[in-house]
Amino acid sequence: MGLDYTDRGPQLGWNLNEKTLAQLHSIEDAWPHLLFQGKAMQATRELIPSDRSLIGFVGGPWTLFVYAVEGSHKGSLLKSKELIRLFRDSATRWCRCWRETSNYSWGAARRS
Repeated sequence: MGLDYTDRGPQLGWNLNEKTLAQLHSIEDAWPHLLFQGKAMQATRELIPSDRSLIGFVGGPWTLFVYAVEGSHKGSLLKSKELIRLFRDSATRWCRCWRETSNYSWGAARRS
């Protein structure tokens, strides 16, 4: 989706708005492209001692929404506030995706 890693941190090649939200793939279409996350977590879990925790970045829905709209968390966040009506739809999509991903990750971890 146009994500570049720079010296200033990850940079999206787009900003969330009505048009880009409508262009996002459905969870069913996106799902096969997300399976690597669960596999990566399982492989990482296998490499670290069992008495150590595996913690990754977990951005809350508002944090991710602001980043997708603004490109950062700096300033007054006016665009995010102006587009607050998009928050519910975007958060619903992300949370559904996280639930599906966590079900896969936990299920895979339990099987190993």
